[in-house]
Amino acid sequence: TELGSISSDSVKDADNDTKIQVEESSDEDKIRFDVAGSEFAVMDGSTLDVTGNVIYNTALNAQTAAYTFVLADRGKLVSVSNGSAVACTVPPNSSVAFAVGTSIQVMQYSTGQVTITAGSGVTLRATPGLKLRTMYSSCTCTKIATDEWLITGDLDD
Repeated sequence: TELGSISSDSVKDADNDTKIQVEESSDEDKIRFDVAGSEFAVMDGSTLDVTGNVIYNTALNAQTAAYTFVLADRGKLVSVSNGSAVACTVPPNSSVAFAVGTSIQVMQYSTGQVTITAGSGVTLRATPGLKLRTMYSSCTCTKIATDEWLITGDLDD
């Protein structure tokens, strides 16, 4: 509500106990977030280190027919509701360039069995199979290489 000071390396509140600080020391290359005098997050080039609880809501993407993942599915739960069998396809990197490490969750929300299928040139790694076992089963699809995904969860042959 009120800023106490702004300098070239930090933004502070009026009583100096809450701030965003860039480079606490020379060449540190970090951004620090302090609230009420306690540091709760530090960002550097590839890491966000958080102290305390992280609260987030997973976005949902409801589907009722065969579906191919899109870039916007990253980090979402794709729920599939259909009385008949449905396929969810993992597209090749040439069609949808998900970053390695991307995860997409899939849930079978009805009686129609959901099968995770590979797009052209995609390799899926799973055991024992690529079908969700039953209604309310779920899996996580994680990209582990350019056209390779690991499928883990409540799976069946």
